[in-house]
Amino acid sequence: MYCPNCATEVNTIVREVTENYPVKGEDISVNARVRFCTCCGIDLWDDELDGQNLLDAYAKYRQKHNLMNPADIRATREKYHLSQIAFARILGLGDKTITRYENGSIPDSAPNNLLELVQQPSNFAALLEKNKSKISAQDYERARDALESLRCCVINTKDSAKVKYSTSESMKFHFKYWGDLKYA
Repeated sequence: MYCPNCATEVNTIVREVTENYPVKGEDISVNARVRFCTCCGIDLWDDELDGQNLLDAYAKYRQKHNLMNPADIRATREKYHLSQIAFARILGLGDKTITRYENGSIPDSAPNNLLELVQQPSNFAALLEKNKSKISAQDYERARDALESLRCCVINTKDSAKVKYSTSESMKFHFKYWGDLKYA
């Protein structure tokens, strides 16, 4: 690797050091992996290591502020079988917002709260109905089908509660018959 201080190619070593990264105006301290020149000892830029250190700082910030991570946001969207744009429109967010969150951008508190709430299918169902005019008929049907597959019936017995999902036609009949059903 080239060292600008030594002005030549040098051997390097990677060490773990504590570094602070500014995330949304807050310094986040992480145990970063940093590449150093073995000749002069200065730290050298390493795209891969520095990129991972920044991701670690973002993850620590999310954890500290109880914010959803990209994988959980993606899983919530995929649970409803929707594209990023359709999901964003149902939530009342900008078309690129979900894409940014799934790629690592950190949501502010309000959109994060919304994303947490729609993990519950009954909350998502309410927004889907309210905003169905903002998505295609195909996206709407796909989301309705996904919601139907998540429907469950809680059956209370003397000793326990059992959950049955509406994957069969007989369960669909029971849902229509009982009316007031809960989502898993």
